[in-house]
Amino acid sequence: MELPDKINQVANELKNQFGGTIESVPDWAISEKLNEPSVTLQTVYKSVRTRDIKTILILAQELFNIVDYISNGENKSIKNICYSVNAVLSELEVLDLNQSEYLASFQQIVANLFQANLISAPTKTRLEALIVPETKEILAQSWAQLNCVEINPRIIGISRGGIF
Repeated sequence: MELPDKINQVANELKNQFGGTIESVPDWAISEKLNEPSVTLQTVYKSVRTRDIKTILILAQELFNIVDYISNGENKSIKNICYSVNAVLSELEVLDLNQSEYLASFQQIVANLFQANLISAPTKTRLEALIVPETKEILAQSWAQLNCVEINPRIIGISRGGIF
């Protein structure tokens, strides 16, 4: 959208606050609106402490199933999953589920461990409950920033037909 069209759109949005016409909207108000960062809502996930995962598995007496499968299991893909779980629990302190590949992997690993009968349904539910989404407001770029345009009241005034 070109600057004059955007100015008219913003003036139309603000007109009720300034006398009811687009002409009554001050240049500074339009400038502020075009320089105002937009707010977007984004879903983010709380980080999961690996200690919490380990505690759930220990209290359910199912951590041994995973560790034992590494040495004694037959299915190679499940064995690899068990090895990965053990490595994550040993090496990492926190899983950042905001990285989409971590979130998807965590969900898939829990599902695979359950399907392989290495964890019970209640344990699966407890592990899945560690995935806690939150909605956060994120400041995004303003219209001026997105369009690489310098906006100030003087530029607005000139664009609206004012004199230099």
